[in-house]
Amino acid sequence: MGTRPLGNAPRAAGPSGPAPQMAVPGPHLGPDPRIAAGPGSSVHHEPAAPARRRKAPLVVAGLLLMGGVGAWLGSQYTEQIFAVIQSENGASTSETGTTTANLAPQPEEKKAETPPPATSGPTLQDIDRTLQGRTVWVSVKQEFPDWYQSRVADIARLTSENKSDAEITAYLVNQLVQLRRENAKHALAASSPRHKDLAAAFLANLRDLAREGGDGCYDFISRGETSPIAIRRMQDPAQSAQIEAQLVAVFAAISEGRKTPAEHTAPVKTDYDLLAGELGRLGWTQADMQLFANPRELAQAPRERVCSMLQDWFAAHLAIQDQASQQRLLFETLKPVVSG
Repeated sequence: MGTRPLGNAPRAAGPSGPAPQMAVPGPHLGPDPRIAAGPGSSVHHEPAAPARRRKAPLVVAGLLLMGGVGAWLGSQYTEQIFAVIQSENGASTSETGTTTANLAPQPEEKKAETPPPATSGPTLQDIDRTLQGRTVWVSVKQEFPDWYQSRVADIARLTSENKSDAEITAYLVNQLVQLRRENAKHALAASSPRHKDLAAAFLANLRDLAREGGDGCYDFISRGETSPIAIRRMQDPAQSAQIEAQLVAVFAAISEGRKTPAEHTAPVKTDYDLLAGELGRLGWTQADMQLFANPRELAQAPRERVCSMLQDWFAAHLAIQDQASQQRLLFETLKPVVSG
C-alpha cells in the first residue's frame, strides 16, 4: 500500500494559526553519510542565541512543528506486519512385493514405480502455531480472534495457490494496516501511560533503524513497513524486536481504549513552549526549527539528518516533566502513528 501525497499548506500567520503541512521528502535526495548509533544530536547549524532572544522564535516554530510532523507522518506511516510461512512436505512411498504359491519359478513381477513425494501445505494449526511464535500476532489474536482466524485461513488459501512469501506478506501488511486504521480512535482513547509507551516504542524503533545508517531510518519514515529494511527485519525474528515492540504497543493501546476509554484534550500554547524548550536543550536552533517546519528545505536535507530530527522530536516529548502537558502533546503527536 503506498503513501498518500500531501500538498503544502500555507505557513501560519502566528501561534494561533494553522500549522503547515509537511511534504514527503522525495526520492531525489542524494547520497549521505551514515548516522552514528543512537539519537545523538546532529542538527547544530548556527550558534545558539541568548535564551531571551531565542524564546519567541522557538515558541512559534514549536507551534508550526506540531501540525507539520503530524501531516508528514500521517501521509507516510503505513503498513505494519510480518509473515513467516513455512511449508511442510510429507511423502508416502509404497512397494509392491512378489509372492509365490510354490517353489516353481514365477514370472518376474515388475515393481510398481515409487510415486513422487506428496507435497502438502501447512494446516491451519501449523499456521497458527507459527504466528503465535511472534508477539504481535499474540496481541492481535487476543484482541481480534475472528479477524485473526480469517487471516490464518487466508494464508492457507494463498499458500495453496503457490503464492510467494513476499506476496503473502504484502497481503497481510495491507490487512493489518486496515485493522489498525479502523481502530485508531480506540488507540487514541487509551490512557496517557499507554501513549507514552507507544511513543517510546516508536522512538526505539527509529533509533534501532538509524544504527544501520540514515537510509533505512529515512525509508521507514517515508514508506513505513513496506520499506525494504522493515520487511527484511520483520521476516527475521532475530531482527524484528523493535519493530514488533512498536506493533505490540499499538495494539495494547487499542485494547485498552476499547475497554476503558479515556478523555484527552488538545495541546495549548504553554505545552508548545515546553516542547520548544526541550528541543532547544537537544541543540535545536531557530534555523533547525525553521528547517523542520519547511517541507521544501527538509526535502533537500541529508537523510540521516531528517531521521535524527524526528528522533529528537519524540525524545523531546518524552522528556517533558509536566505530565498534563506531555499527555496533551502525545495525544496530538500519536494521531498519525496510529491512523496514518
